[in-house]
Amino acid sequence: MNFINTTLNDSKLNHVYCGLVFKNSNLTNIDFSYSQIDATVFDNIDLRPSNFSHTSLRASQFIDYNLDELHIVDAELNNASFKNSNVKNLKFNDSVLNNIIFDENTIFSSNIRNEIFLKTSFEPLINSFDYVKRILKNQLIKYLGFVDGNLFSKFY
Repeated sequence: MNFINTTLNDSKLNHVYCGLVFKNSNLTNIDFSYSQIDATVFDNIDLRPSNFSHTSLRASQFIDYNLDELHIVDAELNNASFKNSNVKNLKFNDSVLNNIIFDENTIFSSNIRNEIFLKTSFEPLINSFDYVKRILKNQLIKYLGFVDGNLFSKFY
């Protein structure tokens, strides 16, 4: 469904299950709760203060978008992208945020910048520790005959 140059202020779009396109529309105070609007495009929209609780927005695009001071609770934004958007005071609680893309023109706070730095810095270390753990476990089983749950299995 395409909404171009429309006004949907104070509307409820609960339990919607399709991709949507919003372009140059007025969408103040919209309720998208419990919707699966994956691959939705928000182009030149201001949704403050809208409700995105329990909403799936996988692979959605936010273009020229103002998300300043928006609070999103229990949502999924896997593979979402933000282009030329304002996410300075955007807040997420209990949300899934994997592979989020911000372009160079997106405005975001130092807290978000620091969190991105920490998450991306520690991920390779965690993957390396898991790799070493698997190698040691497999070598113990191969050379000493240890089995999961009983380290002394070869001696009984």
